[in-house]
Amino acid sequence: MRHTDIFHTILTSVGAAFSMLRLGRTLVLLVGLCLFAWGCSSDEVAPEEDLRRMPVHISIPMEGSVSRSTGDSQKDYHVIGDPGSPEGLDLPKECYIYMVTYEDENCQTLLKIFTEHFSLDSSKWEPESEREYWSDFQVYTYKGELSVYLPKAAKVGRIYVALSKENLRVNDNDISTEEKIKNLTFDFEISEEGEHNSFLKNLYSTPANCLDKEGNYYGTIKDIKSNVPYVDIICYHVAAKLDLHWNVAKESQPTKSVDEIKVNNLYHKKCSLFLPTENSEVNTTETYSEKIATDVGTQWMGRQSVYIIFKKGREFEFEVTYTSGSTTTTPGAPDYDNVYDADSPSFTPWIRCMLDIK
Repeated sequence: MRHTDIFHTILTSVGAAFSMLRLGRTLVLLVGLCLFAWGCSSDEVAPEEDLRRMPVHISIPMEGSVSRSTGDSQKDYHVIGDPGSPEGLDLPKECYIYMVTYEDENCQTLLKIFTEHFSLDSSKWEPESEREYWSDFQVYTYKGELSVYLPKAAKVGRIYVALSKENLRVNDNDISTEEKIKNLTFDFEISEEGEHNSFLKNLYSTPANCLDKEGNYYGTIKDIKSNVPYVDIICYHVAAKLDLHWNVAKESQPTKSVDEIKVNNLYHKKCSLFLPTENSEVNTTETYSEKIATDVGTQWMGRQSVYIIFKKGREFEFEVTYTSGSTTTTPGAPDYDNVYDADSPSFTPWIRCMLDIK
């Protein structure tokens, strides 16, 4: 090949390379312009431009003068109104938040519904004086970071919170309206070892029918139109405490002693989460029995408490099995003390039940 041919071939190759380079630059420029135009479109606003983070302050009642556990160990304390033995409760580790927002102050036009699930650090619960709604007890407040997205366009917002020591099985496939959130239910499994009792004992929520001093739902977002909206809310026990006492009459003790007591027809499916005093056979049909075994020291007289889903009708059935093998079934005639407000339909009670066996 002649030198002129070689030189011509080189020039042709270089020219093609420059042409490809110019084409590549042109394509990059065109793609960049398209992306810029898409990013600045008024129809596609980034979520951050539409929302803001709002702090959520949650507390639970301390219910006694001795602190709760902040780790694996428990510390005992008395539940309000309970003169009996103290018991240990755990601080919540799981938090479920449902937030409903509206475009208008009359709550006629739904804006957005948000759900959040947080894992909590038990060491960040701290005792302090009660904040706002009540004045007769102290609370534990979560001091860790806890916030949710709030639309800037919201005129009204309401928060519903559930707290648990373990994962909560909420039946929340449909949360399209606030009413459906209020009526959310949950399920739990029954354990022969009694683990379900510990689960219920450490379950809290915000009662949907609990009102603040102004007559509004107490989980309504405060200062929502300002630059610093917030929620400051106390969660309460979902389960009721059934405090069972039994006593065999002195004249019957030589021939009769108690082997086991069962509380029948208790709920564990479709249990109301945010209306814990409204459970009835309308929304759940599956039941279980809570068994209380006696020993030598309690076969004639004893006391034991269990946590149960509260029944709206306030009726309980007790089945007593004696060491002889015979059984009796009797309806309970319990006394009810509400640990927060005796006249309120919002809070689950402490239930004293006396079984006098003759």
